[in-house]
Amino acid sequence: MSLYKRFIFLLAGLFLVGFGVALTVKGMLGTSPIASVPFIFSLQYPITIGMCMALLNIVFIAIQILILKKSFKCVQLLQLAAAFVFGCFIDLSMYLLQGLVPEAYAIKIVVLLLGIVILAFGVALEIIANIVMIPSDSVVKVIANHWNIQFGRVKTAFDISMVIIVSVFSWIYFQHIYGVREGTLMAAIITGTIANVFTAKLINILASKYAALKLES
Repeated sequence: MSLYKRFIFLLAGLFLVGFGVALTVKGMLGTSPIASVPFIFSLQYPITIGMCMALLNIVFIAIQILILKKSFKCVQLLQLAAAFVFGCFIDLSMYLLQGLVPEAYAIKIVVLLLGIVILAFGVALEIIANIVMIPSDSVVKVIANHWNIQFGRVKTAFDISMVIIVSVFSWIYFQHIYGVREGTLMAAIITGTIANVFTAKLINILASKYAALKLES
């Protein structure tokens, strides 16, 4: 796949992850785990979820450097740009979805599940692009590769850890748990698995397409 197409995949992935995050927020059944910490800080401080997410992703880049040490490649600093673009996509998506205010519980579930699926598909596109990922996903990939653990399993553990962290900060700030509900736990449990399925499907589709083009030539 050409570099141009890989960049298209990357940008599409970043937008879809941002849009999926926004949908989980609008579902009002708890934010997605990765958005839960920025969501809490956006309630406490005058900062948008997207910009808070960008700042949090800088922490994830630092974690990668600590794990990889000299193996961390300078090109991976492009994650800083990806983090900023991702934050902008979240804020853009929140603006586009500002009129979405589901009231019925069944509709909230549909919005939540749609957000999870779109988010997972976006993650799969990032993996397929294989250029740079948003730091929150890249740190999961680094951990998975460094300790030879399946990406989906690390993603699930990572998401659950985000839920624990946001619960602590939420209690410190508000003496109440905000942003963590059944939707958050649902996203933490199934997003990684769905991302694995999408990644495998996309790899098969692209491999079949490449094989067909090779035969035609």
